[in-house]
Amino acid sequence: MAVTSGCRQNGTEQENTMRNILIAAVTILAAAGMIRAEQTCPVRTIPLDSGWRLPPEARIAGAGGRPVLTVTVPPGESAARQVVARRTLNLVPYRGHQVEFIYEVRADRVSRPPEEYNGVKLMLHYKDGEKNRWPNAPRRYSFGSYDWSTVTVRVYFGHNVKDGELLIGLQNSSGRIEIRSVEIRDLGAVSDPYAAPVPLPENYRAEYTARISSLPRLRGVMSPNSYHPEDLEELARWNSNLIRWQIKKNWGGFNADRDIPEFTAWFQTKLDELEKVLNHCRKLGIKVAVDMHGAPGARLDNFDLAMLHEKKYADAFIACWEKLAARFRGHPAVWAYDIINEPQQHGAAPVNYLAIQYRAAAAIRAIDPDVPLIVTCNIGGPDTYRYLKPLPLKDVIYTVHMYEPISYTHQGISGVAPLISYPGTIDEKKWDRTMLKKQLEPVRDFQEKYGARIYVGEFSAVRYAPGAARWLEDVISLFEEYGWDWSYHAFRESHFWSVEHVGPDGAHPVPADEDTDRKRVLLRYFEKNEKPE
Repeated sequence: MAVTSGCRQNGTEQENTMRNILIAAVTILAAAGMIRAEQTCPVRTIPLDSGWRLPPEARIAGAGGRPVLTVTVPPGESAARQVVARRTLNLVPYRGHQVEFIYEVRADRVSRPPEEYNGVKLMLHYKDGEKNRWPNAPRRYSFGSYDWSTVTVRVYFGHNVKDGELLIGLQNSSGRIEIRSVEIRDLGAVSDPYAAPVPLPENYRAEYTARISSLPRLRGVMSPNSYHPEDLEELARWNSNLIRWQIKKNWGGFNADRDIPEFTAWFQTKLDELEKVLNHCRKLGIKVAVDMHGAPGARLDNFDLAMLHEKKYADAFIACWEKLAARFRGHPAVWAYDIINEPQQHGAAPVNYLAIQYRAAAAIRAIDPDVPLIVTCNIGGPDTYRYLKPLPLKDVIYTVHMYEPISYTHQGISGVAPLISYPGTIDEKKWDRTMLKKQLEPVRDFQEKYGARIYVGEFSAVRYAPGAARWLEDVISLFEEYGWDWSYHAFRESHFWSVEHVGPDGAHPVPADEDTDRKRVLLRYFEKNEKPE
């Protein structure tokens, strides 16, 4: 995506005038060959000696002639605590811009937190529309000891951003961190980092052949992580007519799967397993959504897919899909190919999340012209449907994952904590079926605007969440109202999501002696299923 050469200025009128004179002089000298031209963007220094709200564990003192912000948490005092200095920022000047937050930080014996996303916090909290965002430092800086290091966090701000809050300190860790510099570098305006890879025809409507339009509603589950014949037989007894089969290695892994030959060899073993799954599902009358749940190169520190930034991983990803498409061309159990699970792209990238899916779609269709495809929005949740554009290809199904509110659906996964109930007040909002419906509005709007077929590839709440059966009933009833296909996350993958387990929290799963209330919700809807031909 293009970034403009003009970077926003934040000084006084006199300072800006002088800066413009200097920039003009540099440009003239560069054109004459007298100096090397390098684009410079304005940098705003955040003062450390004023404007911060400090916890008792923090102090600001001079060191070497400059202020240093220090946060210290003694050993044994880190459990479930966020100890951070806070500072409010006006983000309006950065609307539509790519920005870097640059920290100089030193850490001393910071303990490893129970959750990989905690520990050292060099974090910004802001809202993009109604969605909370929490860009933080790369995880390699989250614990341990290291000398003064420059840490850069890149953020793209949408056009609705207002205020934000810097949070610097420790969470669920003991130890000490010191900050001697915080800067904001404005890289300039970005021309839509999430733009469609090809233009849409005027008044475009999605096109579906009988291969899709003649199918009954599909309702099912996400797969376990490996093939066990008895699992599929059990699903057939539940009357599930769909399974989303994961091809997963290091989903969510950071800086993983960088050895392309090793990834390719692993992928070949998963194709052998997939063949058994497809043949078994064909006998049982269960359709399969083949889900590429990870990609070569995995994720960068900021959660972006590496293949959006490094071509060799994108090429390896396409090669994997070509192998799969050639091997299973025309297999009757295949419902569709789910191109990539929950791609993440935060700001500009050489190839955006939708363009890589379009490239994969073209590669697959060159081998199997008629196979349906599943395309996803950025990150996977309903909110990013606001800027998703359809691909002008036939038989493309659009998927979304529903875990809202995530503080309810994922509670206790990282450790035991007080339980949150649904329906009720969660994150200072009233959550019930009406609120869930509101969360799904961007997807519903997309469906109605383009005539798109929608598939909820994942949705769930942890098994011990109070009201989980009610939450399931409410979201599924919305899917049914809108005519969406769906697959519950997940079947015999993890006890956290298992409808065959009970237990008071995440640490004490117990196999259920009878059908749980959550399982009964699924079975009631599975009763409606027809076997696809």
